[in-house]
Amino acid sequence: QTQPTAEPPAANQPEAGSNAAANNPYAAAGIDDPEAFEAIFDQIKSAVAGGDKDKVADYVLFPMRLNTAKANTIIKNKEDFINKYDAILTAPVKKALANQKIDSLFVNDQGVMVGNGEMWFGATAGSPQKYGIIAVNHDTVGTD
Repeated sequence: QTQPTAEPPAANQPEAGSNAAANNPYAAAGIDDPEAFEAIFDQIKSAVAGGDKDKVADYVLFPMRLNTAKANTIIKNKEDFINKYDAILTAPVKKALANQKIDSLFVNDQGVMVGNGEMWFGATAGSPQKYGIIAVNHDTVGTD
């Protein structure tokens, strides 16, 4: 007797809300509301471009990881972020964010990636979700 072949979830009968999931390019990163995420993404880009440290810090999901070639650091809170802002958001990180087009963001289960990994966005687990910066990397390709 042969076993039935496994099919991907919702292959035969779409579940409630599956259209929303099918239209959500950020679902793999755990982001439930693509329009809200894109609005936050644009607000962060504008705040970074304008040098508004306080506003950018409002969009960080703490604790945030700062990864460099020398060390990995946890930025614990808004005050820590603002105090280290210029060391965190270096010119290459700002450039990667400024050049990132929303329709070419890379998404996986780790989050939403800007550039070559200079910045990562994610979502909180609670409801309603909050979206924001979860990591900044200085040791990525193209950040020298």
